[in-house]
Amino acid sequence: MAKKLYALSGQDHATILAALRFYQEKGMGDPANRSEAIHEIATCGDTEISLDADGIDGLCESINGGDACVSQGFTVWVMQDNGKGTHHVSHHAVATAEEAEAAALEECASDWERDDTDGLEVLGVAYGDVRLHSWNDPGD
Repeated sequence: MAKKLYALSGQDHATILAALRFYQEKGMGDPANRSEAIHEIATCGDTEISLDADGIDGLCESINGGDACVSQGFTVWVMQDNGKGTHHVSHHAVATAEEAEAAALEECASDWERDDTDGLEVLGVAYGDVRLHSWNDPGD
């Protein structure tokens, strides 16, 4: 299964961690200890091997700040600061919005073959990987 990145609120993070620890505490790392419905979820419909107790422990450690876990991702919109031209939209798997803004400005400058980020402005930052359905640039 491909790795996925989710932006979580503090409440989401705590609830997921608590649910995993409850799952582990009840011995559900062993398939014999779980219902068919939970087994179906744990194995993604029998397409994955579910985590055992050690695997659940490792996942909890990652979620709680281990090196394998990026805490948040952000989508950033950039445009020229004079309001002319198109917009640049990019996603960055970093820990803070500030890091995402800096990465987006650098990526935009590179994509637009600029020497630096002067003249570029961040229009907005959203949590997570926002997928645009459509975009209408009024200037086009």
